Amino acid sequence: MAALFCILLVTGISFYVVVQNAEKDFNALYAKGNDCFSQRDFKQAVSYYKDALARLGNGRDKANLRGLALIDLSKAYLEMDQTEDAAKTCSQALLLMRQSYNLEGADYEKRDGLVVARASLLLGRIYRKQEKYRESEGAYRYALRLEEDCLGPLYLKDEIIQNYAELLRHLHRDVEASRLTRSDNESYFNVYEQTYIANHLIEKGRLKDGAALLKETAKFAVDNNLVTKESITCLCTLADISIRLREFDDAIKASDDALQMLKKSGLHSPQGMVRVYTLGAQALMQKGQFDKANEYLTDALTICRESPESKTWPWEEGKVLHLLGNLRASQANYKEAKDYYNQSIASFTKHGISPQAIAVVRKEMQRMKADRR
Repeated sequence: MAALFCILLVTGISFYVVVQNAEKDFNALYAKGNDCFSQRDFKQAVSYYKDALARLGNGRDKANLRGLALIDLSKAYLEMDQTEDAAKTCSQALLLMRQSYNLEGADYEKRDGLVVARASLLLGRIYRKQEKYRESEGAYRYALRLEEDCLGPLYLKDEIIQNYAELLRHLHRDVEASRLTRSDNESYFNVYEQTYIANHLIEKGRLKDGAALLKETAKFAVDNNLVTKESITCLCTLADISIRLREFDDAIKASDDALQMLKKSGLHSPQGMVRVYTLGAQALMQKGQFDKANEYLTDALTICRESPESKTWPWEEGKVLHLLGNLRASQANYKEAKDYYNQSIASFTKHGISPQAIAVVRKEMQRMKADRR
């Protein structure tokens, strides 16, 4: 009996270790896929996403992770114009998530249902590209109904309406499109279009012109209390370009406005919060406001280490640690700076982030050593 118990115990432990290793492998491969996607290397992203899904398996307890990975795989296929694969993969994700989410309670209202709504929105876009207009409209209608049932954020509703209205106009159903769009969507489209133009100017090297347009658009969004994804994107882009132009006061204001907008909206966006915190901290450090910069980076690091969603963007932790190292070096606290730099390198290495990111941190460490001499 004792021998049987030992065998069962060892078997159970071995199974647990295998499961844990599989999830760890999935996270690493998924992160590499996201990294390639952000660098527009979609072919390699597809390879990593497929490998990640193969490691995860089909267990019901992993349905949510599998669904999210399938969605990103579908997006990568869509970027490569492989619409059949994109539609098939997205349909699998949508079916999986609809089977696994909780139909009642706060989890459904705040999280699961909205994930399904986003998946249905993506499927609508894929069908639109395939010229399957009836299927596209059905996907958009389902996404819109689900978003409203789940009391989702305004920006998601605007995004669904925008895609649905564009489809209706393409089908010469202008009256329905006009009835669908709300008056406040005119403001949304204004911010969306102006931000798009500003980004085009920046890509062409006209940084100051792009920054001026973003500044004007951001003021419009803030003054009109337009809490949408595009408004927050506009503010973050303004903060980023202002840092590049060394206009740090503008960067600080833009990041503060974005932070207030994120909090006001109730939008559950941990990665968005981390981005705003890091942009604000960079500008604050340049202005010598080290205490507030430290507060921002500490909050960002807490999100990276405690948010379950951070598994899908593990490179952010390394970036935050890198900035904390820079902050301590600016304060001549070289011991803590070195510690943060080493933690940053360890984080990048652990998650398989590109060697270029590690090289940048090592360069900062060498610069710090030179400054101490």
